[in-house]
Amino acid sequence: MRVNHAGEVCAQALYNAQAWATQNAALKAHFLEASQEETDHLAWTEQRLTELGGRTSLLNPLWYAGAFGIGYAAAKLGGDRMSLGFVVETERQVEAHLESHLGLLPAHDGASRAI
Repeated sequence: MRVNHAGEVCAQALYNAQAWATQNAALKAHFLEASQEETDHLAWTEQRLTELGGRTSLLNPLWYAGAFGIGYAAAKLGGDRMSLGFVVETERQVEAHLESHLGLLPAHDGASRAI
């Protein structure tokens, strides 16, 4: 769950960076909305971590900074088209990651599966 929480930190950073980088007002609004959705995911994973007796990663500020830099660079260097392609590929990677984690969870851990 800590890895998933760190992933949400990174997702928030990516969306915020891309919102900062674009000049397209509609796209900026979309990225900011997506970032806000990630805030919900961040809270859910943090709550579950607490329930499991764990803690968030001490490296979260570094994960955020790195992801922000990657998102900003992709958006600035490649423009909106590359930025959107980056989002699509990131989401594909996240889906594959989550699918692999679901296979590792104990069958009775419905709370983690729900998140």
